[in-house]
Amino acid sequence: MRTLLLLCLACNPKGPKDPADTAEADLPTRWEGCPTAESAVGDPAWGGRLEVTEGALFCHWPDETSTLESALAEKGQARVIAGSYPFPTEAGSFALTVPACTRDAAGQVDATTGTGTGSVALAGNYMQLSLYQPSTAGQAIGVVLLHDLSGEATVPVNGQGPPSGWDGSVFALYPASAEGIIGRGYGPCASAETWRVDTHRITFEGGEVELMLHIGDSAAGTEPFAFVSAKGQLDGVEFEQSDYFSLVYRPDHHHFGRNFAVLLPEPIGGACALRIEGLESESTTVGTVSLTDCELAAPSTRALQGHTLTTVGPS
Repeated sequence: MRTLLLLCLACNPKGPKDPADTAEADLPTRWEGCPTAESAVGDPAWGGRLEVTEGALFCHWPDETSTLESALAEKGQARVIAGSYPFPTEAGSFALTVPACTRDAAGQVDATTGTGTGSVALAGNYMQLSLYQPSTAGQAIGVVLLHDLSGEATVPVNGQGPPSGWDGSVFALYPASAEGIIGRGYGPCASAETWRVDTHRITFEGGEVELMLHIGDSAAGTEPFAFVSAKGQLDGVEFEQSDYFSLVYRPDHHHFGRNFAVLLPEPIGGACALRIEGLESESTTVGTVSLTDCELAAPSTRALQGHTLTTVGPS
């Protein structure tokens, strides 16, 4: 099956970091205000179907035009509500709603509401569904589904989407307008099963840190990614961070250059975060390390002493 599914929602994540990001036990509290599966709109007789599992959670990751500061400010997650939803596979316009919601770092939730309007265009064996639907924040929520009609009619949605749009389902979320889908993308929060795992190990004056990055495939642009964990020690105090809202990454083109920030679980000696910038995928001799405040400002430089990169999985 060759399918690309882009789920597009509007949100502007700002505010304090929240350590809860993926724990299933906290879902009712953290996602209060999301719609229910019963709010879906569609015709059961349509030829396609989205099968959404309970774990369909997605994270916003910035692109190479971002800064570490803007990447931190724009963090947010999205859920597609678990259920089985039909979608049309014939050309035309349709009433359609796929229940979904976003959550920013301050915990504010935006959700689909009411009935959306979708249109399907066909080109050979391929179809494109463009869906616009209102949200509780007064913005448009869009979904784009590119689907190979010669493949399976059922599209799985589980939050662990493959790295390539033509290998299965991949989600991204954007503000949507009548002129088209615009904004910023969301993708898997982690994808070790199908992406390669790059682990940077950095030693610096007074400490060390290990950064784990999942990187997918791309036919042309910079590859999709997920920054999933950081652990180490600073001035003799150990730390470990796996909270999505506290892990920041900004790639250069094709990840040739790599820039990280880690908000510490607790301040260490007055430092709220680490910035590790200018690392290169083909060199282990360049880069800078600094200690910063919680906004990634007021840096205090620590000398870089060593850097290794280990890669596991698909190249």
